Amino acid sequence: MQLSFLPLVTKDELKGAWGWLLSTMKPRPNTPSMSCVYDHKHWKIGEQYQPLCVNGIVEKHLGTLFLTSEFGDDDQIYRLSNLGEASDIARPADPIDRDVANVVREVKGFRDSLSEHLAFWVRLANEAQTHVEGQKFAGKLPHIQSRDKGPDGLFIATGQRNYVELQSVKNSIGDPRNLVGTTSFRVNGVVHRRESPKQLEEFWLTANENLGSVRLQRELSNLCHLLQIADQQQLFKVALQKNLCFYNAVVVADEIHAREEVFEGYEYITTDVARRIATYISSQEWKALAEKTRQDVKLRMNI
Repeated sequence: MQLSFLPLVTKDELKGAWGWLLSTMKPRPNTPSMSCVYDHKHWKIGEQYQPLCVNGIVEKHLGTLFLTSEFGDDDQIYRLSNLGEASDIARPADPIDRDVANVVREVKGFRDSLSEHLAFWVRLANEAQTHVEGQKFAGKLPHIQSRDKGPDGLFIATGQRNYVELQSVKNSIGDPRNLVGTTSFRVNGVVHRRESPKQLEEFWLTANENLGSVRLQRELSNLCHLLQIADQQQLFKVALQKNLCFYNAVVVADEIHAREEVFEGYEYITTDVARRIATYISSQEWKALAEKTRQDVKLRMNI
């Protein structure tokens, strides 16, 4: 039986969106600033670096990248990010997955999901910007729904250096500080064991109480299989178990709230400041940008 597919993203659209991300995004700093490696993300829009904004171009590229990581497969994204080879992205012509459709129909649900997809692409682009011959890298695909269990992001690289990074993603239409950590954790590292821990508390629980360790190991196995590096899997596994991995607290929010102090308390996760990464993805108005992107995605998905 022959399956039929509906086009979502052309090869040229994907190549254009990926090229835009690579060429306009400010690279990650090489050294820590005060308490962490603070990566305040801006894009070169026009003549200067600035936050993401609604301008008819940015939301189109974000929609293209969202559809690619929602419907594309690991191999397509690996070939794009590592080799620069783009491909068409399509979905089966059958009725669309209800979980996916619901995400795109819900304003807040889509905003939450888009933040994870944006964090995923930003991390791949960070690595591609400094790519050296022989280095291979990959990241865990974003959740279908942002409330799904498991790590928000897991990234590995191998070649001249072996590297594993655990990611947590939060987004806010206001000040994101309270999503990152509680006052008690910021002051003295006290963790409240709750159903939905704050961002830095998630890291602490992973590092000290193996929170989500089974899911992490499964995702790690998938990434090693994708990169064909089975011999490195034990090395990465030990890094996660022994708290030797890198941590990346990703926040997507408005520029007005961007400051390193948002991530206060990071020192309780690991004493190595170089392994404490804070990525603040700035937008002029995150709520408006996410909604414009959602409308673009809805139109292309015909829902």
